[in-house]
Amino acid sequence: MPDKQWIGVIGRNVVALRDCDATDSVLYKLVHPKEVTDLIDARVRDYFRTECLFSFICSSNNNIARIQQLVDKLRVNYGDKLAAIDDMTWFAFPTVDQLASIDESQLRELGFGYRAQYIVKSAAILSVRIGPPSTTHEG
Repeated sequence: MPDKQWIGVIGRNVVALRDCDATDSVLYKLVHPKEVTDLIDARVRDYFRTECLFSFICSSNNNIARIQQLVDKLRVNYGDKLAAIDDMTWFAFPTVDQLASIDESQLRELGFGYRAQYIVKSAAILSVRIGPPSTTHEG
């Protein structure tokens, strides 16, 4: 992996971002036509809403490293596996329905503490309000 590169998950896609200079812009236009980037932009906004809300719930009385650890636990334990390359595996952030199916005691065992009840209750409320997965942008 090049020095100035980040590989991670955005929505349900594993992406690689790297530091670019002016000579890379032509290559970017060839590899990422406008239609593709518009689609990515729209999907990213929709996915971030759910992940942002539950990351906020995890943030209560926590530092950034601990918040990231809890969010990663949600991904690994409840999200869909997206890709595995060499020794790296990436998971999507769980959908609202996946989060709603979690038992509070499971989250407590994973170290979420009192936040577990808020994750479970929030997911249950959202799953009722936004309807089945076919009416959301989560899949």
